[in-house]
Amino acid sequence: MLGEARALVTQFNQLDTALAAMNDQINVRLESMVQEINAIAKNVALINDKIDSARAAAGGQPPNDLLDKRDLLLQQLAEYIGVTVTEQSNGAVNILVGTGQPLVVGTRYEALSLGPGRYDPVAFEVEIEQAAGNSVPITDAVSGGTMQGLLRFRDETLSSARHELGLLATGVTETFNAQHKLGLDLTGTAGGNFFAPIAPVAASDYQNTGTSVATVTISNIAEVQPTDYKLYYNGTAWQLTNQKSGETNNIGLGPITIDGLTIDVTAGANIGDSYLIRPAYRAASAFRVEITETSKIAAAAPFVASAPITNQGDASINSIENANMTGIPVAADVTLTYSASALGAGQPGFTLSGGVTGTIAYDPANESGGKTVTLANLGGSTLQLAGVPAEGDTLVIANNTSGGGDNRNALRLSGLQSTGLLLNSAASYQAMYASTVSSVGIQTRQATTSAETQSTLQAQAEQSLNSLAGVNLDEEAANLLKFQQAYQATAQMVATANEMFNTLLSAFR
Repeated sequence: MLGEARALVTQFNQLDTALAAMNDQINVRLESMVQEINAIAKNVALINDKIDSARAAAGGQPPNDLLDKRDLLLQQLAEYIGVTVTEQSNGAVNILVGTGQPLVVGTRYEALSLGPGRYDPVAFEVEIEQAAGNSVPITDAVSGGTMQGLLRFRDETLSSARHELGLLATGVTETFNAQHKLGLDLTGTAGGNFFAPIAPVAASDYQNTGTSVATVTISNIAEVQPTDYKLYYNGTAWQLTNQKSGETNNIGLGPITIDGLTIDVTAGANIGDSYLIRPAYRAASAFRVEITETSKIAAAAPFVASAPITNQGDASINSIENANMTGIPVAADVTLTYSASALGAGQPGFTLSGGVTGTIAYDPANESGGKTVTLANLGGSTLQLAGVPAEGDTLVIANNTSGGGDNRNALRLSGLQSTGLLLNSAASYQAMYASTVSSVGIQTRQATTSAETQSTLQAQAEQSLNSLAGVNLDEEAANLLKFQQAYQATAQMVATANEMFNTLLSAFR
């Protein structure tokens, strides 16, 4: 069991490491792309200057070689990032990126750069450096080109996969630990954490100016969603926005419980301060087995039930399953004594004595096939009573002093794999993993289809461009033939005029 648990942990760790490596590759490509964009912007600014000078030197005639070179640079730039190009009266062009931030204005250009993410230093932000010396983030405004594709893959597909994988790791940890703690190990001691607990993250914006501290805990793993939440302080209250759905909730000054999370923020925030609440992002990398000894596996249940051989009837407790460890172990054995008037005249049932007192209604006439009852003061235990007891028959619930030979809690642990425990109790471990794989596959297929469509549109655009700027050899051949014929006709006219002039001169000789 420990070996399989460690193998599972290794798989989760390796998957998250592979996803993290993809993020590193994206950062490397972004760095290279920014350098290429800056080099192109610089060259366009230089050509703008030369175009103006060349036009003036040529008496207003366009410098076609420079214009062609600039057009080629603009085409290369558009492959990296979406741009808006406007031409000035002197022939120079201005280039805008993002939401209108100038990249090139006449002979001046601004450089792009990469900065650390506001909440995650390895999720780079694309910034544009302004003349005043400050940088403006434009990541969310980047449109078109390879850069947008990389950013969308990172922020949507890659991030979503890590969220879902992390939630599965956290879900296994929370639910498995919870059930493991309801059992006893080989020495009769209550079970502890089987997997190391994974805490959600409240990442602060590095631009925060206040002294507040945000904390987040999981209150109900079944309700936790695979998404981030942005916590923003508007000066009077905190606002929480689901980054996946866009839904915003005003939570005042907290604490608040939402989607299975309890979020609280201490005083001291300044307006504009924010946090990114990450319930399970990168949780797969923190997945660990905590116990190291097989004797610590809580395979046994905390109670054993028995029926004395002196009973005259066949009543029994077929199963007993506790929901918590409150009141466990009991101070003394709990005895259930049957009486036809336990709850009053004509009201049969069991009277509880010993470690727990009370009564349980039980009518053998119509409930002998099985009746389930819950004892809140006995660890929330659920009992299944069955059979027909005789007057005075007893059933005994005692502490399980040793886990040897008892695998009842181990069977409950095994049953977790097919139980709806996650995503609002609708998904089991297996179902959620299948959903994650399916989601990645669907997004991959959609990206492939979109790429095919965009390739077709690109080919059409290139054809339209070539029809205006390219050379049609058939058309040029026809024009050449036309010009040749016009030249020959003109030459014939010149020859005829020359002959007429010579004839006129000879008439006067």
